[in-house]
This record gives sequence, C-alpha cells and structure tokens, in this order.
Amino acid sequence: MSPERRRLPPLRARQRFGADAAIGHVEVVGLGGGDDVARQRRPDDGLLPLLGRMAQVDASDASAIARAAAAFHASLAAALADWVITRAGVTGLQRVAFGGGCFHNRVLGAALRARLEAEGLEVLEATRLPPSDSGLALGQAWVAAQGLLH
Repeated sequence: MSPERRRLPPLRARQRFGADAAIGHVEVVGLGGGDDVARQRRPDDGLLPLLGRMAQVDASDASAIARAAAAFHASLAAALADWVITRAGVTGLQRVAFGGGCFHNRVLGAALRARLEAEGLEVLEATRLPPSDSGLALGQAWVAAQGLLH
C-alpha cells in the first residue's frame, strides 16, 4: 500500500455521532492543501456538477480525494458567502452568527469566516460550547432556569 493510501482517513457511510462526517472531511482536506480553501472560488457551473465530478474521483488516489474534498469545501464556502453577502446587502445586517453542527468543520468555518470578514461583516461563533445541539440545549436550559428563578 502506498504512503498516500495509508494516510487517508476513512470516510464512513454512517455517522457515529453528530459531527462525525464534518470531522472526517476536515481530515481529508488537510491532506490536499486545505489551507488555501478560503482563497479558492466555486466552480462556474455550480455545486451539483461538482458533486458529480467528486463521485468520479479514483478512490485509490488519496491526493485526488483530498483535492476533491478541498474543492467541495471551497465551493460550499463560496456559495454560502455569496448568499450571506447578498442577504446582508438587502437587509443591511452587518453581523452574522454561525451555528449548527456543520461548524464543527473548521475548514468550512474558517473559509466562510474569511470571505465574510473580507466583505466587512462581523462573524460571531461559539467559543466555549459546541455550535451544535449540545450548545443549544445548554442555552435552552439556562433560559428555562431564568424563568424559574424570576
């Protein structure tokens, strides 16, 4: 087995926990030069054709898989940033809050943050608790406790 093949973390068909897929994809992107994901642009033909091209990647080529994962992250971050920037322009909002399990994926979060901040938007994100359901549950418990105390 080649060294590249051994370094490739497994991507599972089933998630074991909420952030499992996000974490696995981050590991794969790291093998393909994922540091420059924020500077890549999304393909002109959109996200769906990109997914089709990803399905054609040689599963035995770790480098090709890593490049495809980086392209996916760059494309998704660019598409999300385009949407948020457009909505911010329409609404006048200057602050964006990141929430949800997808933000366990630090590659996606960093790329999206870089794009939004480059456009002058302020980005808020979870720092002490996870951005997913567990952080939300704690916030809900706090709100409920406040209602009981007052």
